[in-house]
Amino acid sequence: MARKSNAQSAREYRARKRARNPPLRRPGENVHRAGQPWRVLSDEQVRDIRERLAGPDAPTQAVLAREYGIHPSTVCQIARGRRRKGVT
Repeated sequence: MARKSNAQSAREYRARKRARNPPLRRPGENVHRAGQPWRVLSDEQVRDIRERLAGPDAPTQAVLAREYGIHPSTVCQIARGRRRKGVT
């Protein structure tokens, strides 16, 4: 019996691991691990988030995240311009 190379052993290990734990999200599906659809914000909602955060009595990012059904880090990234840069 011939010895396997490390690369071949690694490929076989990953294949066995994938067979035991198939991914819950397939390419093209828009679902996160809990089975709920991801919240996709419209351009208008992104503008609203930015306007509300720039206002004098701005709500916290956590409040906006709960209101829009998104993660607080997404609100932070929108506010800093790291996400949805093209929306002004």
